[in-house]
Amino acid sequence: MKTVQRIFKNIHGKELRVEIDSFSENTISILVENTESSVERRKLLKVAGFIGSLYAALVFLGSPFGLILGHILMLFLTLLPIYLHTKVVESESVTFIRHFGLQNTIKYSKNRVKNLLIPAHTIHDIIINEVIHHQRVIFMLQILLEGETSHEGKIHSLFKNTKPNLSCLEFIYKTLHSRWRTS
Repeated sequence: MKTVQRIFKNIHGKELRVEIDSFSENTISILVENTESSVERRKLLKVAGFIGSLYAALVFLGSPFGLILGHILMLFLTLLPIYLHTKVVESESVTFIRHFGLQNTIKYSKNRVKNLLIPAHTIHDIIINEVIHHQRVIFMLQILLEGETSHEGKIHSLFKNTKPNLSCLEFIYKTLHSRWRTS
């Protein structure tokens, strides 16, 4: 098994660790890990602690304005775990097995995992595409699919949550595309 690790930045300047494991001639695994996800989680929990203290102080004062503002803050505290569970991504990985398929795995905080398997015969091409995202032009690694294999259409984006920069995408693309092309 051959392993390559490199450090890159994402489009927001956060540090990403890219690890490529080549298990055999037929199998490759690419992991993009958000090394700052635990810092982001801790920051949100500190904000939650501050808001909880502020809520207790406002309720203790007992003024009508304080009670209304306190309940709004409590709503925020209730929604924060949902945000942490669904939006903070720890890592994304792609495992390509020649003649079988490509598995895309997204690991969120709180150990929630989302998997998607794309059969190899449905992959038409792997490209780096220029897209507009939140009024900003970014680059994304995408898979062009043949036929109606997915409910999302004929394009599937890889690493859409970690959003690696162009140099990182080129590094991943060269490795993944060379393996796919030989299959």
